[in-house]
Amino acid sequence: MSEFVDCHCHLDLFEDHIELLRECDQKKINVLTVTNAPCVWKRNYELAMPYKYIRVALGLHPQLAEERKNELGLFEKYIKETRFIGEIGLDGSKEYIKSLNVQEEVFKRILKLCSNYNDKILSVHSRNAARNVVMNLKAYYPIEKGKVILHWYSGSLKDAISAVRYGCYFSVNERMLQTQSGISLIKNIPRNRILTETDGPFLKRDEKPLRSMQVNRALNILSKIWGIDMLQTKEVIFVNFNELIK
Repeated sequence: MSEFVDCHCHLDLFEDHIELLRECDQKKINVLTVTNAPCVWKRNYELAMPYKYIRVALGLHPQLAEERKNELGLFEKYIKETRFIGEIGLDGSKEYIKSLNVQEEVFKRILKLCSNYNDKILSVHSRNAARNVVMNLKAYYPIEKGKVILHWYSGSLKDAISAVRYGCYFSVNERMLQTQSGISLIKNIPRNRILTETDGPFLKRDEKPLRSMQVNRALNILSKIWGIDMLQTKEVIFVNFNELIK
C-alpha cells in the first residue's frame, strides 16, 4: 500500500497525462492536481473522475490573471462542482509585478466566492507576495469556511507564523527542503500543518519533470529534518492529508 501524498502538481501539463492519472491511482498516491485556468478545469475533472485517488482543483493562476480575468464567470460557474480550488494567489516576482493589482482583484474575487461555501480547500501561490496573500486570506476568507494550503512557500518566517495562526497548511517539495529557509520553515511550523508536493512538471530532477510517485524524496528529507524514520514521516503526512479533506 502506497498512500503517498502529492498535494500540488499539474498533471494536465504532462505529455502522458492520461497514463499518469492511471499510474497515480494504481499506486494509491493521493494527488491534488491543480489547473491554471477555468477553461481547462471541466475536461480535467472528467478525465480524473474514474480515479479514486485523484482530485482536480479549479484554478486561475496569478501569472495568468491579466489575460484570463475574463474567465472569472466560468470560475463562478464551476465552483459549485468541486471542493478543491487552485492554483490561485499572488505573484510579486519581477516578471509579474506589473499585473499585481489585477492579480489582487482576481484573488479577492475568488476568495469572496469561496467564502460563500463551507468546504473549499485552497492551494495558494505566494511567491514574493506572502504577506499580501496572508492579509487577503484573513480579510476575505474566514478560515472556518474551509482550508488553505500555501504551496511552495518562500516568504519570511514571521509571515509563515502569521499564516499558521490563521490556519494554513504548507505543502513542501524536495527543492525547498534543501534550502536554509525551507529547513527553517519545517523546524518552526507544527508538524500537523505540513503536506508534501512535487509541483511537477515545473520541478525537475536530473532535467526530468517530477512525477507524483517521486514525492518520496521530499518525505525522506523531511524525515531527516524531523529526526524520525520514513514510515513515521509518511504517517504524519497521511494523517495531515486526511484531516485536510475530512
